[in-house]
Amino acid sequence: AAAALGGGATAIWGHSSGSVAIAALLSAALAAAPRHPRATWLSAALVMLATASFEDVSLFEEGGGSLPAYVIVSAPAFCAGRWDTPWAGVAALVVLTGTSEVMAAFANDSPGFWPAPVAGWGAGRALAERERIAVQLAVLAGVTDGARQLRRSLAPLVEMHEAHAVQLPEAEVVDPPKLGRKAQSLWANVRSTEARLVTELAR
Repeated sequence: AAAALGGGATAIWGHSSGSVAIAALLSAALAAAPRHPRATWLSAALVMLATASFEDVSLFEEGGGSLPAYVIVSAPAFCAGRWDTPWAGVAALVVLTGTSEVMAAFANDSPGFWPAPVAGWGAGRALAERERIAVQLAVLAGVTDGARQLRRSLAPLVEMHEAHAVQLPEAEVVDPPKLGRKAQSLWANVRSTEARLVTELAR
């Protein structure tokens, strides 16, 4: 679907059949981006550099690129910002921006179009950060819910001891394993959730 969309849009814009084929190839490669973002943007940069000097296959023909060309060039940058690691994403931004300028230089009278990959990368990074924060909030909510369940489960035990005038030592009140298997299981769940929160926050 991506190949048909990219190639079709490039053909409608009046590009040569070679450029249409390259556009379809680059668009199809985007399907692997979620699992292999680095391979996706690296291969895209290599293909664009290899075809930059050949007008019949370059996305930038005489006089500059078209709207589909700008979108196709910015797409690998978006994938790098969205799915690759932060530092690798910065490297992708530098490589793809440089690649776009090389393509623009080979197309006579073509202005530089570095804002396209920069905008794509920025949009990808924004979505990645949004997802990371959402995961952290979800884990934090799980920890809070686990703590509430633990308190609710311990409350009847404490009330029962108070009703029989049994004084629990402070060490027993704060040591859930001594309050029974159910409290012990809940306590383990809370500790596991806390560990996941620490792991997410450390990323």
